[in-house]
Amino acid sequence: MGDAVSPGTVSRLNKKVYEQIEEWRNRPLTCDYPYVYLDGIYLKRNWGGTIENVAILVALGERKGAPRDHRACEGGKEDRESWLNFLRHMKERKLKGTRMFVGDKCLGLLEAIRTVYPESKYQRCIVHFYRNMFSTIPKKHMSEDGDAQGDPWAGRSGSGPEKGDRSSTKIS
Repeated sequence: MGDAVSPGTVSRLNKKVYEQIEEWRNRPLTCDYPYVYLDGIYLKRNWGGTIENVAILVALGERKGAPRDHRACEGGKEDRESWLNFLRHMKERKLKGTRMFVGDKCLGLLEAIRTVYPESKYQRCIVHFYRNMFSTIPKKHMSEDGDAQGDPWAGRSGSGPEKGDRSSTKIS
């Protein structure tokens, strides 16, 4: 089916790849990134024959006149200590000019942002907000297309309330 590869060849190739990964992980962040999106993505990982979920902490930076780009990725957990280490590492790499971080409402993330970047603001990601909200709505209150019955923005052509319509701006 394929050619055999010696363990030495695999080790040499892995070493080259790991060197490139480390170079990318530690590169300086030389531009201002006013908006940084943070999230933990879970992947399945095989640890000695046991499959486990592992979190990859991800930061996407956004700057004026440029597309969003990956600024950092780290393996870890989505807890306070992992987020603290992740944000401290980004600060050591000179992440600056961040006015706002956007992410889910993970308590460890909020605490870490307040500790490492106290001057920056935080905004909850609307996608995470809706996922959390819809996960609590009983199935009998969901329509066939997955929207909650009475969703304030359902059936509208825009992405938010119509001008002058104050009845749909309050979510309780």
